[in-house]
Amino acid sequence: MPFLRGKLSSVSDGSFDVLNEILNELEKFYEEISRANGISEKELKKLELYRDMLVNALRERAR
Repeated sequence: MPFLRGKLSSVSDGSFDVLNEILNELEKFYEEISRANGISEKELKKLELYRDMLVNALRERAR
């Protein structure tokens, strides 16, 4: 996550709060999944939501 956090921080124009919050949640989610035996459809959907949140936050920064 440090690489992703650094890259996103560099494109966030100093306003990194929303992106950082999403990345913190994503990191916690990753820790949960890494302890599990597998990944369910529900968890895949949750991962897609994190992706969408990151993309939307970056789009807002680009405006």
